[in-house]
Amino acid sequence: MFVSKSMGTRIAGMTAEALNVPIAHVYLTPLRATLPYMREGCLVVTGTEDPLFAEADRALIPSGTEALVVPGADHGLETQDGLESLEMLRVITERVQAFLQEMKGGGID
Repeated sequence: MFVSKSMGTRIAGMTAEALNVPIAHVYLTPLRATLPYMREGCLVVTGTEDPLFAEADRALIPSGTEALVVPGADHGLETQDGLESLEMLRVITERVQAFLQEMKGGGID
């Protein structure tokens, strides 16, 4: 299991490809360059206001790749409203936790 953010999402994808072993990914605020590494067994978390992974990029997320698109969130998965940002992080944390449990149940540790 790899959990990565921003530039690290591309590095994680490249590393998994080089290792040639099944690795589940949580891609937090990925970059467009990460798209070739997205597949089934990946969770992509991004925001609607992320200028580094815009709507056009989100439209290219392959089918079979799970995406959590957080309304109003920027590249840092936050907004100008601190309380709203905390609520977003709660939702994201719960989804990532559930995803990790799903992957563990599927035989990936």
